Amino acid sequence: MRSFNVKNTVALKEQEEIQGKWKVGHPNSAVAFSFAYFLNNLAEVPVGIIKTAWGSSSIEAWMPRSMTQKLPLFDTIMNDFDADTQRVKRIEELMSRPDKWTNKENIFLRRNPNIIYNAMMHPLIPFACRGLLWYQGERNTRYMSGLPDVDDINWFHRVCGIKDYDQALKQWIQTYRDRWNDEEMHFMVVMLPGYGKGIESKKVIDPESPTEPSWAWMRESQAAALDLPYVTLINTIDLGDVNNIHPHDKLPIGQRAALLAAKNTLGQDVQDMGPTLKNVEIQGSELVVYFNNADGLKTTNHKAPSGFWIADESGQWTKAKAKIKGECVVLSSSEIEKPKYVRYAFAGKPNVNLVNGSELPAYPFRTDPWEK
Repeated sequence: MRSFNVKNTVALKEQEEIQGKWKVGHPNSAVAFSFAYFLNNLAEVPVGIIKTAWGSSSIEAWMPRSMTQKLPLFDTIMNDFDADTQRVKRIEELMSRPDKWTNKENIFLRRNPNIIYNAMMHPLIPFACRGLLWYQGERNTRYMSGLPDVDDINWFHRVCGIKDYDQALKQWIQTYRDRWNDEEMHFMVVMLPGYGKGIESKKVIDPESPTEPSWAWMRESQAAALDLPYVTLINTIDLGDVNNIHPHDKLPIGQRAALLAAKNTLGQDVQDMGPTLKNVEIQGSELVVYFNNADGLKTTNHKAPSGFWIADESGQWTKAKAKIKGECVVLSSSEIEKPKYVRYAFAGKPNVNLVNGSELPAYPFRTDPWEK
């Protein structure tokens, strides 16, 4: 295993050189380490990992300025940034003493747009790589959509919201592919894990409800990247902590990422995904949910599947009674005579237990047409 850790730094212009060095050994990140470890075992060849990351940064921090031409929100963000001369001067002053930042200064730098990309990503282009593992999203979950009005205290919330993240992520992926000149560059998006708090306008929520303004909607925005080719989504819906935005259970994330990479970039014949929605059939007062990747469909605790909610045309959701039947799940409720729609694991921190024979969890989904 070889690893290269990019030093956390910023720049106001795109840089051509980067700070760091290769070493034989694992990267200094739990997710990067477990990904490299399991992929190294699966590949049976040396695996090289370049870790360029900065906790709590937004997707805008990793955007080149050219993306202002494709994303109006990012254009507004960068115009605000350029107009804030005091902020730019503060960044320049901190850049002059890169090894002497306080924690407050560190937080200030990583919550600005574009400047992390300039220093920590641009110099890597066009270094040969098979793909990029993207574990980010928390910073963009403060609002459902648009750019909020902010003041001097919470200026760092000036980022796109949950509803806008899907378009931002897809444009970001395509921009990176264009810059690497590699239309087949693989992107592995890590789904945000379970978390029980809401957004700025409603922080206290029912973590298991499918209608709350929760991270469920961000996961849906992340999943929208699957519209593009050579993109995979790492399912973490059974992980996380209801009260802690920094979950401790990171090893399965890397393990699942390694399976996806082995299948999609190395062409190995491995089970790389948990059950995904195939289709839903209405059968009287029951809904039958059919899955892909459902060989050996079961629950982790030998109880009935949990995390399913159903609704009729009225849009009133209720927990469903669920039972496994072969490679499908049958849903019903005494409260709904004519169920039509399903939401599974669609909550901030859902209680889930559905897996396939490879112990990989079922992916969240919803079949209703209602907007966020």
